[in-house]
Amino acid sequence: MSSDSADASSDRANNRVAAYTGFSHGSEYLEALLHTPSNLKNSLTDASFATAQQPPPPPGRVTTPRSHMSSDSADASSDRANNRVAAYTGFSHGSEYLEALLHTPSNLKNRSRPRRGDAVRRVWNIWLERGAVAMLATLSVWALRLRRHSAARCRLGCAWSRPGPTQVEVRKLFRRSNAADLNEDAGKHNRLLPSLTYIDLIGLGVGMMLGAGVFVTTGAVAANHTGPSIVIGFFVAGLSAFLSSFIYSEFTVDLPFAGGAYNFVLCSLGEFCAWVSVSNLLLAYVLANAAIMRAFAPYFASLCNQPTDYFTYQWNGYTIDWFAFAFPLLMTVMLVRGTKSSATVNLIITCTHLTIMSFIIIAGFTQAKSENFTTNFAPFGWREVFNGAAQLFFSFIGFDAVATTAEEVINPHRDLPRGILGSVTIVTIIYILMGAVLCLMVPFNMIDTAVPFTAAFDFVGMSWAKYIVAIGALLGILTGVFVGILGASRMLTSSGRENMLPPFVSFVGKRQTPWVATVIIGGISAIIGLFTSLDGLIDLVSIGILLVFWLVALASIWRRNYVAGVTSTQGVVSSVVHLVVFCALSLTFSVTWVLETGGELNYIYNAVFFVACILVAISMFFCCKPVFTPEKYVCPAFPFVACASLFLNTFLLSQLSESGYITFGYWTVFVVGVYLLYSMPASWVHHRLREKWHAQAIGQEKMEVGSGATSAEVPDKEIPVEVSASATAQ
Repeated sequence: MSSDSADASSDRANNRVAAYTGFSHGSEYLEALLHTPSNLKNSLTDASFATAQQPPPPPGRVTTPRSHMSSDSADASSDRANNRVAAYTGFSHGSEYLEALLHTPSNLKNRSRPRRGDAVRRVWNIWLERGAVAMLATLSVWALRLRRHSAARCRLGCAWSRPGPTQVEVRKLFRRSNAADLNEDAGKHNRLLPSLTYIDLIGLGVGMMLGAGVFVTTGAVAANHTGPSIVIGFFVAGLSAFLSSFIYSEFTVDLPFAGGAYNFVLCSLGEFCAWVSVSNLLLAYVLANAAIMRAFAPYFASLCNQPTDYFTYQWNGYTIDWFAFAFPLLMTVMLVRGTKSSATVNLIITCTHLTIMSFIIIAGFTQAKSENFTTNFAPFGWREVFNGAAQLFFSFIGFDAVATTAEEVINPHRDLPRGILGSVTIVTIIYILMGAVLCLMVPFNMIDTAVPFTAAFDFVGMSWAKYIVAIGALLGILTGVFVGILGASRMLTSSGRENMLPPFVSFVGKRQTPWVATVIIGGISAIIGLFTSLDGLIDLVSIGILLVFWLVALASIWRRNYVAGVTSTQGVVSSVVHLVVFCALSLTFSVTWVLETGGELNYIYNAVFFVACILVAISMFFCCKPVFTPEKYVCPAFPFVACASLFLNTFLLSQLSESGYITFGYWTVFVVGVYLLYSMPASWVHHRLREKWHAQAIGQEKMEVGSGATSAEVPDKEIPVEVSASATAQ
C-alpha cells in the first residue's frame, strides 16, 4: 500500500487500541507487556481484555492524554517500540498485531501465531493414531512443543497464557474413561463375537487355575515353607481371590468389555494406574504361561518311564524345551480360529481333568497316614505359612482371565458373576483337598518338588496311579496355558483400543477374534518357554497379580465414593483420609509382622493395628456414604469386602522375597518409561480425536434439527453392548 494509506491505517489502529488498552500506541502497550514482570502482565492483560468486551467508541475519541510527552519524543518512542515488536511478531506496527488479536476468533488467533513444527506435529498425530511411532519422534515432538510454548509466552506475556506442560501432563495421568468411551472404542475396532455362557466361563477359570497351582507350586511350597499347614496357606490365598472375585463381578457386569482389570482401574483411578495394572498383568500372564508350560516335559517323561529331564537338553547354558515352544503356538492357532470352539475344547479337557483330580483325592485318602499330617503341622513356623500363602496365590491366576472375556459373553449380567465366583469356589475346595492328600501320603520333607503327586503314589506303592496323575497334569497344564493366552490377548486388545499401545494390536479379524494380540502373546510365551524355566520369577508374578488386585479393590471404593461434580469437597476429603489411614495401618501391620520387632510384644502390636484397621473400615461405612451404586450387580457388604481385600493383599505382598521386589522395581521403571515416551502422548491424541468426533457429531445433529429433520428421519446409532446409565455417567 502507499505511504499515506499505511499511515492512515496505523492511525486508525492506534485509535482503536487506545480505546481498549489506555495506551496511545499499540506498540507501547505490547512493549510494556514484553518488559513487565509476570504478575503485572497478568493484571494489565486482564484489565485490558475486560475493556475489550465493551463496544468500541466512535472514531476520533481518544481519551488517553499525552501531555507528559513531547511530540518528537513520543514519535521516537513509537518507532523504537515498532521496531522491537516487529522483531518478535512479524507485524510492522504493534497496533496492527494487537488489533488482530482483539478482533479475531480464538481458533484463528491460535493459527495466526507462528507455529514452528506444525508439519512434524501433524505427521506425529497420524503416526500415533496408526501406531507406527518411534521413540526418537516422540522426543523430538516434545522438544518442539516445549520450545514453541516458551517462545510464545515470551512474545505475548500472559495475554493468552494456558497451563504449562507440567500441569497438563499431570492431569493426563489421572484422565478417566467411562462405559460410553469404552463402548465407542470397541465399536471402532470391531467387537468380539458374544458366544460364551457361564458354563464356558467356569471351564475357563477352573482350567487356568488348576493347571497353574496343583502341578507347579504345591510341592515346592509344602516342602520348603508350610508342610501339612499348606491347607491353611491355600485357604488364605483362596480367601484373597474370593474377595477380589466379588469386586471383579461388580466391575465386569457394569463394564462388559474386553480388558478386565485395565478397564476397571481406567474408569476409576485414571490412566496411569490402569497402565501399571495392565503392564503387570501382561508380564504375569506371559511368565506364568512359560512357567506352566515348562512343567509339561517332566510329567510327559514320567508318563513314558523316563527321567524328568529326558525331553530337554542343554545348549549354551540354556535348557531347551521344545514342548514349551510348540504347544503355545498350537493354542494360539486354536484361539485365532474362534473363541467358542476353543472354549468348548477347553471345557471337555477341563471335565476330564476334574475327573482325574477326583480320582487322586479319593485314592490318596485311601493311602493317608494321619501321623504325616499331625506330627509337625507347621514345621517352619506360622510366618512361613503366610509366606507360602503368598506364593500359593500364583495358583489362583486365572479367575481374572474370566473377566477379560466379558465382551464375548452372551448374557454378561447373569453369567459373569456365576463364572467368576463359581470357578474360584471350585478351585479353592480342590486345592485344599489336594494339599491335604499330598501331605497325608508323604512326609513333607520327602515331597518331590518337580512331580509331587506322581512321586507320592510311587511312595505309597501305587505306581500304576502315576500314569493317571501324569495324564491329569498334562491336561491341566494345557488348559492353563490356553486360558492364559486368551486372557492376556484380551487385555492387550483393550490397551490398543485406548492407544496405550499401538492400535494395530487391537485388530479384530473376520472370525471376530483379536488375532494380532493373540499371536503376540502366544509367540512371546513360546519363545520364553523355549529357553528358560523361570524358577526364580514366581515371586515376581505373584507381586504383579497381588498389586493389581490391590488396585482393583481401591478402585472399587473410590468409584463408589467419588463422582465428578456430585461428590462434595467434604466427601472427597473424608474418603481420601479414610483410604490413606487404612492403607497405612495395613502396611504397618504387615511390616511389623515380617520384621518381628518387639519380641513377644510383636503380637500385641499386630493385634492393635488389626483392630485399628477394623475400626477405620467401620468409620468408612458410616462417614463415607456411596454416591454411586451399580444397577445390575453390587458387591456385598460394602466397604468391608473391599477393605478386607486391600488388607489381605497388602499382607500377602509383604511376605514375598526381596529379589522379587528388586526385579519388580526394574520392570516398573521400564513400563513407566514406555508410558511417558509413548502411551501418554498417544492416548492424548486418541482422546483429542474422540472429542473432535463428538463435536462434529453434535454439530451434525444441530444442522439436521435446524434443517427441519425429525427424529424419525434420523436413524439411531446401533449400540450392540448394553451399558447401564450409571456406568455411562461415571
